[in-house]
Amino acid sequence: VAAYGLLGVAFGAINALIFAFQADTVEYGEWQSGIRAEGASYAVLSFTRKVGQGIGGAAAAWTIGIGGYVSGAAVQSDAAVTSIRVAAGAVPALTIAAATLVMLAYPLTERAFKELVAELARRQTATGSTSAETERP
Repeated sequence: VAAYGLLGVAFGAINALIFAFQADTVEYGEWQSGIRAEGASYAVLSFTRKVGQGIGGAAAAWTIGIGGYVSGAAVQSDAAVTSIRVAAGAVPALTIAAATLVMLAYPLTERAFKELVAELARRQTATGSTSAETERP
């Protein structure tokens, strides 16, 4: 139960981080292009999450299939049990490690983001627009 509680906290943190980064990308996109594309940006996020879930499920099934897993069998072979362990442990661990490397390479630092938001505020003041309005360059 404690392990599942820890897992829930970790997944909650990951989801919060995803949506925090998503909001940053909306601001960054507006700063780069002058167009605030929240709807399109969140649609892409939703689509890629669904694709990722599909790939994740397929990777797990493929991994246990390689090990010779037989659905409904009373006893699985040693290779099948090993492939289940790999699918439940090693594959997620490698995926998390790769995602961590991507996040560590994320170029938008807290300082750079504050400067970006300040510049957007100056632009909005200069043009008299609000962040909800779309500006076309």
